[in-house]
Amino acid sequence: DKELSIAMPAGFEIISKIMSPIVDNRLLVDETGDPLVYMRNPDDPGDEYTVSSTTALEMLNYIHIMNYDMVSAYSEENTRHHAPLYGYEGLSGDPASSIPGKEFLSKFNSHYAIQAYRYVHSDYTGFDPDNPVLDPVTGIAVIPASKLTFGVPMYGRGFKSVDSGSWDGYEGLFQFTDDSVRRRTPKGTWDGGKWGNTGVFGYWDLLLNYGGDQEAANNYIRRVSPPNTVRPYGPYITTGDLFIGFDDKESLTDKINYLVEQDMAGIMFWDVTGDLSQAQVHQGMNGAAANYPAKSLIHHIAETLENHYQSP
Repeated sequence: DKELSIAMPAGFEIISKIMSPIVDNRLLVDETGDPLVYMRNPDDPGDEYTVSSTTALEMLNYIHIMNYDMVSAYSEENTRHHAPLYGYEGLSGDPASSIPGKEFLSKFNSHYAIQAYRYVHSDYTGFDPDNPVLDPVTGIAVIPASKLTFGVPMYGRGFKSVDSGSWDGYEGLFQFTDDSVRRRTPKGTWDGGKWGNTGVFGYWDLLLNYGGDQEAANNYIRRVSPPNTVRPYGPYITTGDLFIGFDDKESLTDKINYLVEQDMAGIMFWDVTGDLSQAQVHQGMNGAAANYPAKSLIHHIAETLENHYQSP
């Protein structure tokens, strides 16, 4: 009775390679059909299993879906959130959906990734997460939601050299930055070494130094939820020529509500060093350490889940 789990990527370029278990009994394969992910037998290090839907059902306790790092300044020239709950559903739609070769970006969202893992099938390119295709033999989801956890980030990903402009009134969203990866990648919280800039900002850094602690700040777009839709995209901060997409307490509440509605196993996060600490609260966050629980994402996650599962 061993506890087994595996973390899976959520990016479309990986999950777009999902194949039906009826076709070749594999979950993730590369262009040649070879498995991308293996799991070693703990009793026999030389024995490897491909991670298939059968493996997921019979051998894995949980699959942790990493619903973050879907985009970054390394991969894209235009700003967008790296961990949105849903795709952008505003009046003008996601601009990537009409750009040849970039259409896949509109599918970079947690809802799409989670439903894709649940309903694997051979015609993935036509997948509609709101109307998934059930297994043609069993008529049920291939991987039950009860084995999936919702991965959330405790950090933001940023772009710099962002052109001034807006999309559907959202300042900085989907705007062009720079042709050069180096010029469009800002110095993040932990940067400064020989590896250069990553554009990764800890949540505590965003609150202390970028306006994320100011509830009514003009540069803090708390919730991109266009009119006539209740399906949110994700919060972000713009300051100067910077755009930083991240999760705050409100967006995490949306994600927790989603995982509860979907009957998922729970939530996981990466990583604890991005959240607040007592020392950081003491150093500059509007006062005393007594505010720590109210501002900590981990505390908020625990409290929100507790409220869900204690309610009648």
